[in-house]
Amino acid sequence: MKETSWLYVLLHPERWGEAYRYFTAKKLHGGAADRPDPRDLEAKIPLGALVVTLPDVIELDVKAEKLGWKARKQSWNTCTSYSKGCGVSIVNTMEHNKPIYIDEEVLWGHQEAAGAKRRDGDFIQNAEYHFHYNPQGFPQTKYRRLRRNENTVEGVRRWLARQETIRTGIYWKFSLAHMKSNMQVMQETGFFVPGDGEINGGHACTITGYNNKKVCPDGSVGALRLRESELMTWGDNPPGVFWVSYKYFGNLFSKYVSQDAIDEK
Repeated sequence: MKETSWLYVLLHPERWGEAYRYFTAKKLHGGAADRPDPRDLEAKIPLGALVVTLPDVIELDVKAEKLGWKARKQSWNTCTSYSKGCGVSIVNTMEHNKPIYIDEEVLWGHQEAAGAKRRDGDFIQNAEYHFHYNPQGFPQTKYRRLRRNENTVEGVRRWLARQETIRTGIYWKFSLAHMKSNMQVMQETGFFVPGDGEINGGHACTITGYNNKKVCPDGSVGALRLRESELMTWGDNPPGVFWVSYKYFGNLFSKYVSQDAIDEK
């Protein structure tokens, strides 16, 4: 599941910064945290699969819901496994034209066996790494991290246009601009704001779409559509759905896509 060895990283100074962040990352109490591994496979859209003209709106979760898929609510502090399950289930539902689910609690069990504790949550990368199965017969063959040109608003939109969901996450912080937590701002407006204070926790999420014409509360236009597994109400959005302005793209966690046997054909 890894692209390279630690020896490769040692011999390539451009990856030393990632290695430092990997070894110094600390798990937060509750929810999710971000610790990208410098050995992760890189996500690259095949040139033959490029979508020349991107639509203004993509909502993969809505497309899956029309096929019978329904979002599932997580148990306490298991958002990393449920975010992974949400993303994979949406993709498989669209690929096979019927609702496909994984057992997120089984995945969380694998994460616990590797050292995760419910009271702390886990790194989003561990849900990617420990997902080796799909009980309905569509196994993940590998996962990949978006880097360089892929890790941009344009890159994410192109992955979404290929019918791929993207796992990521957000941190909970106090927002000085709003004099309240960014979670409260999201509950009121339905839009993520990054916040300024200390990190109070994190939440794993799945990017399921975008809208180039979505008007954000600060007046900017264009936003990503995300789903989270607490199924909370964010503004007037459906349960579990919120938006992230393109201008706050850099405040999201690392971003991951999956591949299975169908993707590799």
